[in-house]
Amino acid sequence: MENYNRAKKLIEESRNIYIFPSQDFRADSFSASVALFYALKKLNKKVNLILNKTPEEFHFLAENIQINPLPQDFVISIKEKGTKISQVFYEKIEDELKIYLRTSNGVLSKENIYLKSQNLNQNELFPLPDLLITLGIKSLQKLENDFQESLPLILDIDNQIENENFGKINLIENPLMSLSDIVLNLLRTIGEEVPEENNYLSSPESLLFERILKKIKFKGEKNVACALLEKEDFKETNSNPSDLSFSLERLKSDISPLRDFLLLWQNYNSPLVIKGVFYSANKNLGQKILKHFDGNQKGNGILFFVPRENLSEARDEILKIIEK
Repeated sequence: MENYNRAKKLIEESRNIYIFPSQDFRADSFSASVALFYALKKLNKKVNLILNKTPEEFHFLAENIQINPLPQDFVISIKEKGTKISQVFYEKIEDELKIYLRTSNGVLSKENIYLKSQNLNQNELFPLPDLLITLGIKSLQKLENDFQESLPLILDIDNQIENENFGKINLIENPLMSLSDIVLNLLRTIGEEVPEENNYLSSPESLLFERILKKIKFKGEKNVACALLEKEDFKETNSNPSDLSFSLERLKSDISPLRDFLLLWQNYNSPLVIKGVFYSANKNLGQKILKHFDGNQKGNGILFFVPRENLSEARDEILKIIEK
């Protein structure tokens, strides 16, 4: 517990934080990193998640997370050569950046514009982090290959026996304990002094939402995001179906990358009935489902009931209905 308290103090004293999960996505290093990213953002930290690539099954999250490759700095140099540049401004349009140069005299030639790679030091555009948090990395050598300059303070989180305890603080647990559980224990430690109304870090609603994100699979011709919740999912997160409203609000929010999603769960009261929520901007899809099952529609979402026990079978049946 002492190391968790020390880790808490280190995070509180840091402003600019890099999260560096195992780049081969060992175990649950990516999902644990995402949970830590969101939590630290809530604590008003400047956070970057450093990845060379994103796991395919988590691409739908990448739109809302500041996921950066390892830092690569570039400089655009312009030699005026008799042409005076009086103003510079830029415009970002979708996947294109336009840089506008206004000259007060002469003509600017494209041969006078250069792009080159350059490492910028800590006092220039890209300051080094105050703290580097690693997840699922067992040795300092794994970092030295990517961080060529001097390393910042390191918080080492891992569950490998072979871990070399290379951090300023090391949260190393038994291999039977997942990285997500270690992160959750850390967030609970941090959350002890968070006001009750903001203490989302270990709430049943948030744990259930995290569970849903891990379970999302894209299925069918319409690429619907589907998540199937067993009774054990509610039990292990100390939640119940009434807590799903927290997740549903976030899944259908304007910043969510999901446009069509299906959530199914087993009914506590009757093993023969599955409850479901389907949300889509296309209301006709929800109407198709209501032609086959009892339920009601509110806005772009529907709540309905499927007289089945098997969640996978219910999901496949619903996908066939909306794809007709």
